[in-house]
Amino acid sequence: MANEVCLWAAAAVGKSPAGMPVRSADWEEAWASGTGKSWKQLKGFPERIRKMAAELQTLLCHDWFGQKDARRFWPLPPDLRDYAGWLESRIKRTPFFAHRVKRSERRQWKVHLSGRVKALTGHVCDAEVLGLLDAVDLALNGERDGEPRFDVQTLIDARFRQKRKVPKR
Repeated sequence: MANEVCLWAAAAVGKSPAGMPVRSADWEEAWASGTGKSWKQLKGFPERIRKMAAELQTLLCHDWFGQKDARRFWPLPPDLRDYAGWLESRIKRTPFFAHRVKRSERRQWKVHLSGRVKALTGHVCDAEVLGLLDAVDLALNGERDGEPRFDVQTLIDARFRQKRKVPKR
């Protein structure tokens, strides 16, 4: 998750500086890192899992290979199909930033980063999130006048504005 949090922070403060992925191919490489697969292989992997589930289902329906002692494996094909669907939805929702990030979009990424950290930790960790944003901003954009660029109240206000925009059902 450290890579994901750092990518959100980079999206929140970055202006497509050197070192930050700019092209889709760069983002694909960043998101696929650590998986042992290329982005192209990751995109095709859910279909491979579905084919494997179909093959396994065929075997489990066979008289010899699907007997009573194989019952513990019967949930595998539906579980594999569910995982393939989840993986596919995750791949489709993977963000790519192939354009210059606008100021209003950076605010949304700050709120999103805060929400992801809350989801991971169970707590709102605004001070830590802002420390991370300051560190990433310093790394990507260089030294500013020594003052932190982000403050807690700005993040709280942005989160409040974001929450108000959600239509009520």
